Amino acid sequence: MKFIEGVEKHDARICDYPEIGSPEPLLKGCNGYVYRSFIVSKHNKLIYIVNSERKVTIVDVWDMRREPSKLVSRIKRNSPK
Repeated sequence: MKFIEGVEKHDARICDYPEIGSPEPLLKGCNGYVYRSFIVSKHNKLIYIVNSERKVTIVDVWDMRREPSKLVSRIKRNSPK
């Protein structure tokens, strides 16, 4: 429940101000995108990209307790085309 509330709480802010999220250092230069992240609950962060028309695409919801190197391989495998 907390997780859903966190996403809903920040959803409008991310849509209105897509650059509000911090650039995700683990994904710097990955697949040619600038990945941004926003913490939505104690253990989860939203990973997203913003295109040239300021359209936000959520790429992943990451459990921050997991091994960080797995995030990179997961994003490379599932990146938007």
